[in-house]
Amino acid sequence: MSSDIWTLCGGNRLVRKRSLEVYRVVQGQAVNGLAKFVKNASELEILEEMLENSKPPVPEEDKSDEKLIYTPFRYFLKDKGARFNGPNSPRVWYGSRDLNTCLREKAYHQFCFIEDSVGLKDKSIDIIFTSFLSQWKSKRCVNLCSNSFKYHHDKITSPSSYFESQKLGEDMYNDSIEIFLFPSCRNPGKENFGSFTPTAYVKNSLSKRRGWTAIFRPELVTIIPHNRKFQGKAFDIQKSDFSVNGRFPRV
Repeated sequence: MSSDIWTLCGGNRLVRKRSLEVYRVVQGQAVNGLAKFVKNASELEILEEMLENSKPPVPEEDKSDEKLIYTPFRYFLKDKGARFNGPNSPRVWYGSRDLNTCLREKAYHQFCFIEDSVGLKDKSIDIIFTSFLSQWKSKRCVNLCSNSFKYHHDKITSPSSYFESQKLGEDMYNDSIEIFLFPSCRNPGKENFGSFTPTAYVKNSLSKRRGWTAIFRPELVTIIPHNRKFQGKAFDIQKSDFSVNGRFPRV
């Protein structure tokens, strides 16, 4: 049973103090898009303030003053939720231990969005991504990639269901876990990261902000770095890379 994973693996005895560096990729938010609705900089500032005030409040425990950190904690997820948090359950900040895995995870979810969007499935779409590195530290960390959980990795990383992992996420949250590592479903063998609280973020630790242009076509996405000197060459991610038994998996 899903409720047994945490207790059967002795989750609470596996809690450790950890300091981790984590990558995250977000879709670029261009201020230029708002400028066309106003006449000058003063009106733009007012419009931005109005939009900010219309959003859910920043969590009281957040001390980072970093939108890239606190934004995921502002919103409850809809529909089926995410890997370790369902709709209206505790919010989770997700990332990956390496940049390539983070870009692949982002590409998968963008392919899902395109499939669900009428009129986008057969078109070429350009999207700006921003990647960054951040540091996290907690005395309440658990590593779900460890051998202690290996018999449950298939459930934790299911490509088509969050049922087991969301129950595990609930159990971890109730046991005061703050940050955790888990196996990547979209890049097997690599590690992803989650945090239940913004307080585990090490303030002022954001670094390596990089820009990317992602050109999505029906069967692949081309990832183009904005600065090849520091980011390397462009590369492709095939949609079929995520296939399971010949089908693109959906949760």
